[in-house]
Amino acid sequence: MAVRKLFRGRKWKGSILMKLLLIYIGVLMPVLTLFVTLYQYSFHYLKDQTATLLSSQSEFFLDGWDTETENIQKIMYLYTIDDDIEALSQIPYGISSYEKARRINGISKRLAHIMYCNSYITNVSVYIPAVNQKISAIGTTEPIDYPCYSYIHRRAREAHSPYICNYPGLDSDSILSIMMYPPMSDGATTPDSFLLAATLSRKRIQADLQSLSVTPGSFTVLFDNNRQFCISSNPDMKLPKELLVSGSAETNQFTPVRMGSKDYQYYITGSASGYFFMATFVPENEIYPYSRMFTILGIVSGFMGLFCLVFIFVQVRSLIDKPIQTLCKVFAKVENPKLEPYNGYTRKDEFQTLFSSYNAMARRINGLVEEVYIQKILKQESEFKQLQSQINPHFLYNSFFTLSLLARKGDLQNTAKFSHYLGEYFRYITRDAKEEVSLETEIHHAKQYAEIQKIRFGNRIAITFMSVPQECTAWQVPKLILQPLLENSFAHGLENKISGGILMVSYQSTRDGLWIHIEDNGENPTSSELEDLREKLNKLSPVTEITALLNINRRLQLYYGECDCLRIDRSRFGGWKVSVKILPARRNRHVPDPGCR
Repeated sequence: MAVRKLFRGRKWKGSILMKLLLIYIGVLMPVLTLFVTLYQYSFHYLKDQTATLLSSQSEFFLDGWDTETENIQKIMYLYTIDDDIEALSQIPYGISSYEKARRINGISKRLAHIMYCNSYITNVSVYIPAVNQKISAIGTTEPIDYPCYSYIHRRAREAHSPYICNYPGLDSDSILSIMMYPPMSDGATTPDSFLLAATLSRKRIQADLQSLSVTPGSFTVLFDNNRQFCISSNPDMKLPKELLVSGSAETNQFTPVRMGSKDYQYYITGSASGYFFMATFVPENEIYPYSRMFTILGIVSGFMGLFCLVFIFVQVRSLIDKPIQTLCKVFAKVENPKLEPYNGYTRKDEFQTLFSSYNAMARRINGLVEEVYIQKILKQESEFKQLQSQINPHFLYNSFFTLSLLARKGDLQNTAKFSHYLGEYFRYITRDAKEEVSLETEIHHAKQYAEIQKIRFGNRIAITFMSVPQECTAWQVPKLILQPLLENSFAHGLENKISGGILMVSYQSTRDGLWIHIEDNGENPTSSELEDLREKLNKLSPVTEITALLNINRRLQLYYGECDCLRIDRSRFGGWKVSVKILPARRNRHVPDPGCR
């Protein structure tokens, strides 16, 4: 009646309709979360891809720029050993006017070679203080402009090679690459012999930088580590202060900045030499070109999800509410002593399956109740525990008698071994209430029992255990299924053997399990004895006496849920052969069918 009261007023709290809606929301939310995650991932992915493109492009240009500046420095260094320059800078007063003019002309021609070997160089000049001359590659010779020379000289002393700088006295299209001779080290005071200065074209460098534009509105900036020169492909754009300060900008990451009315992200890459850097400025809307579209798509998806929620609410209420009410009325009959099938639902939908299942369940429950199914299960479970805990008092008496005999004889070694094995035996069968153990553990216990009997019977009986397949040792088996079979062999045949007794335990792997064979050469069973015992094993009716074989057979049936787990045959040695089947995994227990063979 509690179920009927719950739905009588159609309360929404706890109703299945509300639960279905919550399930829908629970399904929709991960989808929306996934959409948002993908939306964010797309931003990061585009940003990472742009960073990769900019990094590779900048590294390619900077590698080329490193090579160009290094070549300029190398060529300029070769001219530091020029005979004419050395003559004018070292011994100018011993040279005639004609010789001086000849050497100046030769220097000018060789400087022209430097100028033409690189596309960035527009002029090359050498400053020789000893003769107060500035000689240029374009053929001009003029006195040294000492303010200009002092500025260049000071910058060259402060810099690390290669040194490129802006000079206020040059036109806006020029920057300088400088080399002094002799090279100056920190703290050196040797006067300069001469100074080489190559004039580089800013416009040519800007043209190369403009070719690196990755998106509309982007531009690049080339600068050195000391910010002594800075060339932008868009000279009209004012650069941020943090970029113009040495050591203030982070490399290999995007940094946001607002320039004018636009938001930019700039990415700085350093050259392999560490002397030069390139910053690429990209408009933010070019890095995320579809951000607005994705935002609109997200809003539209949210409204569509809300519409679907309302639509499903209406449809579920119409199509499920009434059948559920009917189903609840039917299930309320479970409280009756006798379940009656319900045949009033005629729709061809999923609820018909529920009603059909209910009818089948009702018929089955009625049948099980009539057969007292629950009582039978409880009885067999109780029997399982009882059978497992049986201990043979005859074995206990014989063991203590043997132990007493060994002590009286003074056989301390066998007394200690026998006591150890006996202790291990009783600890195994009494230490806990576990139903199952590994096959390896069960075989070890059987060997302990065999050692006890071996001490008791001496050389009268030969006991052999074959090797168990390694892959089967970890299988779980019911506890105490092998030792009682060994005990049965001793009790029915081997105990009366004066000599020549044989007991062998062997193993046979099959496709679906493992057979364990226990054979002896005790009493030779007749055919009628074999058939009688096999019939008892196949019957599940109660017996007045539970023998070891019936005990183990019943436990294996309860454990594995099948009948053919224990077989009785005649041994190849002339006695009994008992075979036990072990399966890799335990099956669901059920009440065995009495007709199972």
